[in-house]
Amino acid sequence: MVYENDMQGLRFALEEEMNQDPQRSGGLCELARIGMMDSAYFEPLDDLLDRGAALVVIELDTDLDSRSEHIVGVRCHGRPLSALQLLHRSPLLSNQLSELQVAELYRVYMSQGSYTILTSTKVTFFYSVSYFVREPGQPTSPEMQKVKIRTGDVIELENGPTDFGRVSAVMVHERMVFLVVSWILPTRRVHPRLKLPEFKDAPLFSHPAFQPLTLVARPSLINRVHFAKLDGKVYLNTWVFNVV
Repeated sequence: MVYENDMQGLRFALEEEMNQDPQRSGGLCELARIGMMDSAYFEPLDDLLDRGAALVVIELDTDLDSRSEHIVGVRCHGRPLSALQLLHRSPLLSNQLSELQVAELYRVYMSQGSYTILTSTKVTFFYSVSYFVREPGQPTSPEMQKVKIRTGDVIELENGPTDFGRVSAVMVHERMVFLVVSWILPTRRVHPRLKLPEFKDAPLFSHPAFQPLTLVARPSLINRVHFAKLDGKVYLNTWVFNVV
């Protein structure tokens, strides 16, 4: 355990250095650039929290907004993702939004009833977010469901451009929280032997990626379905059933 904690500390220290100087090269930085620090040996921060590890300082933001009267208690968990971590997820993710991303984000704000001109392009990304959802039509009801979404979760969509999406990150812009979603699109084909429906992972931002938290209003919409890769293709594993 001591060795494991030391290795985690090395990884976090290296990420801080990479944040301060993204052009830094040589030694361990080269290993980080080729993904060696993304080994499964290094646990995600949320998993460290879940098992009670206390080897990093955790920053929790508790005064965040969803622009919905039905969603309260929004909290982002873990340290903000570093520039190196963002690069490994997608070269299109950055703490400074591009002009096209600002335009996309503004459309999401408008869908939530906000028409304020966006003056800041700075954003922060996190591993996960949790919040409580009240029943529609009952904004003052004490009965709520807790929703927690982590990076990598597959979400089932009720009002999206497709039925499924995968959470790439949780993004905060001026205290407003959004999901960054890549879509999982049907190909209308099936596996020749297993008869499983085939899908494909759409590139991030090939479809609108910034989504409000209202996209996932129930915990039952998270990881209810299972996808498997076979022969380099993605299939919906309809052979896996959740226990009722």
